[in-house]
Amino acid sequence: MKSYTNDQQTGVTISGLDIATLRGKDVLIVEDMVDSGKTMQKLLETLGSVGCASLRVTTLVVKRNPLGTGFIPDFVGFSLPNDWIVGYHTDYNDVSEYVDFPRFGAYLCAERRRERAFPHSLS
Repeated sequence: MKSYTNDQQTGVTISGLDIATLRGKDVLIVEDMVDSGKTMQKLLETLGSVGCASLRVTTLVVKRNPLGTGFIPDFVGFSLPNDWIVGYHTDYNDVSEYVDFPRFGAYLCAERRRERAFPHSLS
């Protein structure tokens, strides 16, 4: 499942899974991070149409995203601020440069750094 290219949400792509095999089964989705909730809602809609006996979601991280859908998984490790999160086996744009960080950190692209430096910009 993929929903980002660079730091832009591009739409949900689900591949490598024959979802028909899940009919009548109890399904637990294990996700590393829930950001806006849009990807998970799309996945749950898709799997819900198959006729799973039950669908539950667990995630290590939920981001506090004010533009999110409000989706809250059944099981949550912890929540983090609404920044691009890298480290602890997460990546940025499929680049593994940050995956070996022993903790989570915020990756701020140039635009986000400007937003933080000048939060009340008139532009």
